Formats: sequence, C-alpha cells, structure tokens
Amino acid sequence: MGENSFINVNDEKLDLIYALNCQRGLEDDSLSSLFGMIAGRQYARENNIAVSDEELQRAVDEFRYLMGLEATEAFNQYLKDRQIGLLPFQIAMENVLLQSKAAEAIPDDEVDAVIAENQLALEEVELYHIRVDDEDTAQEIKALLDEDENFLALAWEHSQDEETRKQGGYIGLLGRQDMIGEIEAEVFKAEPGAIIGPMKTEAGYNIFKVERLVKPDREDPKLREEIKMDLLNEKVATLIDKADIDCSLFE
Repeated sequence: MGENSFINVNDEKLDLIYALNCQRGLEDDSLSSLFGMIAGRQYARENNIAVSDEELQRAVDEFRYLMGLEATEAFNQYLKDRQIGLLPFQIAMENVLLQSKAAEAIPDDEVDAVIAENQLALEEVELYHIRVDDEDTAQEIKALLDEDENFLALAWEHSQDEETRKQGGYIGLLGRQDMIGEIEAEVFKAEPGAIIGPMKTEAGYNIFKVERLVKPDREDPKLREEIKMDLLNEKVATLIDKADIDCSLFE
C-alpha cells in the first residue's frame, strides 16, 4: 500500500496508519491478534465472503440503537471514552460481520463430523451441589439425603457456595471439560437423581445431585453455531501458522 507499510502478511502490505487503525479496533491489541484479524479477512476473501456497505451500515445502526447511541453526540462520546476513532470502529464492526458470515459458511457435513467424533466430549450434565468446609458436616448432610431429605432445602441451609446456595445448589449444565477427572467420572456414569459424594476439592467437600444427562443434539442451532466458530478459528489459526509475515517496523 505504499512506502510506509510496516507489515506484510502473505504479500498483503498494510501501511502504518491502516494497521494501527485495525489494531485499535481489537479488544486484544497485540500483534498476534492483528495477524489473526488479517488472516481472517484473507480467509473471507479467498472464500468470496464480503460485507456490503449496506450490511455494515445496518450493523452500525443496530449497535447504536441497542446501546442507546442514536444521537450523534452520544455516539461520538462513546468513541471518545474508548479512545477509538470512527475508522477502527467500522473495521471492528466489519470484522464481526465477516467472522459471522465465514462461520455460517462452514459446510454442514464438517459440523456433523465433529459431532459424530465427539459424542462423549459434547455430553453435558445438569448438576446441583452442596459445598461445606469439613468432611463431618458433609457426611451428616449425605446421611440426611439418604433418608430422602430435600436436596434444595439442605443446600439453602448448609452450602457454603454463596453463588448457588440461594438457587438450591443449582450449578447448571456442565461439560466434561468443566470438571476435574474424579468428579467427571462419577457424575457422567450416574443415573438421573443420583446423589454423589462427599468428594473433596480445593474449595471444600462437595455433594452432587445429578438432575439429567444431556446428549449432544446434532440439530441444536447453538451447538452447531459454536462448532462452526471453532472450525473457523482452527482454519484461521492454520493460515496464521503457514503465513509469510514480515514486520518491517522491527527491522
């Protein structure tokens, strides 16, 4: 793009001003994030994925509406508070749209293959727990549960986990990767309604109640969206690994 370009990615030269504007539009303003953004844009171009001026303007308008920034003065103050100009803001918005469109364009058969190959890894369990500081108290609570005492009531009364206590110990849906090995093994082999524990962790002694096991649903739009984004990130990461990158700024 000119004599003052300081970064060259796969023969795409970016001049100093444009590169800095791109970088300022990123939440993570490291050079590695900048390379990732450039590689992502190159991936989009190679796959004929583009954002029209109308799409970009619509996205900006929707953002301003959702953030209560319809007034020009309010929008300008928003940019000023974040020390970002209009150009890097537009670049950031365009990147979001490109990423979304590129992920959506990932073929369905690639998503189906990931789901088929990762059935166990994609399983989730809906879980409750009671956490206390000492083993004796945990054993006493477990004995009460064995006598069919109400788990939610005992969690409210005894659990030391303030984030879940008022919800009767409800943690929510967790995947295998969200648990340490011993707990994961016990929880995922249990039947719905099973009480597990006490089990010791760094935070204390835990008693778990398994509400239900959730198998991956290949038609779940949220799951498919997450997998498409993961696949896109893998593709872009591969491009970065293979990219010819020259930063003349440091020469």
